[in-house]
Formats: sequence, C-alpha cells, structure tokens
Amino acid sequence: MNEWWTMQSTGWIFGIAGAACGLLGGLFGTVAGFLVPRGRGKPIVYGMLVSILAIALAGVVLGLAALLAGQPQHVWMWPLLTGGMLLASTLPTGLMIPGWYREAERRRLAAAVFRTSS
Repeated sequence: MNEWWTMQSTGWIFGIAGAACGLLGGLFGTVAGFLVPRGRGKPIVYGMLVSILAIALAGVVLGLAALLAGQPQHVWMWPLLTGGMLLASTLPTGLMIPGWYREAERRRLAAAVFRTSS
C-alpha cells in the first residue's frame, strides 16, 4: 500500500494546518469573548463553533481512517493529534457558551428592571 503523503509533505501540511487551527481558535476566542458577555452575535459564535468542531472531527476521522488503513505513523498521527487537540480545546468552551448567553440575558433583564423601577 502506498502512503497517502510523504513525511516531508506531512511537515508542510500539518505545519500549516496547525498554524491555521491556532489562528482559528484565537479568532474564535476573541469573537466569543467580545460578543458573548454582551449577549450578541449568537449566529456568528455558534457558526464558528460548529465549523471548528467539524474541522476537528474531520481530522480525527481522517487520522482514524489512516490508522485503520495501515498507513505509517506520520500519516495517521498528525491529523489525529491536530483534530484531537482542536476538539479538546474547543468543546469545553462550546458547552459553556449557552450558560454565558443565559447569564448575559439575566443581566440585561435585571438592568431593564432597575431602569424602570427608578
């Protein structure tokens, strides 16, 4: 069986993919950190979250498929590692975002009640 890509290609592919995932994660963190406490931008935040999780799952599936196909370690390890790290770093935040939006809504309602009661 031929390997899907060479070891040199692995360095290029996953060096760029790792940098892109880091930038994407940083962008997501910035956008979520700015919009979620204000209770704004749900479609943007959830869209970015779903996109990142889809990319992460694609990496994990690619890595597992390569492992099951008997590919060498440099072929299966890097997509599995990249997808797993992206999944492990994004999923906990994704699970907490709905609660943060609910808290922002509670603060907004409390402020509205405070303004009308004065």
